[in-house]
Amino acid sequence: MNITIDKLSKDIVNHILADIGSLEGAGHVTFHLNKREKWAVAKNWKDIITNILNSALSKDQIYTAAFDGGATPNPGDMKIGGWIRDTNGTRIYAYTEEIGHGTNNEAEYRSLIKLLEELKKRGIKKVNIQGDSALVVNQVNGKWKAKDPKMKELKNKVLAITGVDYNLEHVLRAFNSEADSLT
Repeated sequence: MNITIDKLSKDIVNHILADIGSLEGAGHVTFHLNKREKWAVAKNWKDIITNILNSALSKDQIYTAAFDGGATPNPGDMKIGGWIRDTNGTRIYAYTEEIGHGTNNEAEYRSLIKLLEELKKRGIKKVNIQGDSALVVNQVNGKWKAKDPKMKELKNKVLAITGVDYNLEHVLRAFNSEADSLT
């Protein structure tokens, strides 16, 4: 039987809520929360349980991920996108976001930063990441120097994110089409 972590987290929260409901119904406990506040608490519990399960299950697994970013025109309106897949190849996370005005290179860096922050938040320890920006991949991997102050600052932000062991690989744009489609 295959079950996603999201489904398992929802099931756990539903069981907790049912137990609380029976205690509340029996008069053993009373909560002074309205329905909206109860749903907010349930969502927080689900997020906490999801993170715990992700952390427990991801210790030795190697995930895959990709990022992309662009600006139209360049410089112009920046948009970023990316995804994370588990070891079965199931996409467990994707993002698309408009992030303001800047260059293509800034967007690429900001997309990688968002991806790394999400990996860390989910407790994913090992990941192979691909991106089609030769500049970002080679600067982060130490093959090229970041001479531009803005690129140096963004590179340092990437390197400051700890807790994720990643292999960053440059791929041709044609092999990054899924992340590209999210931008």
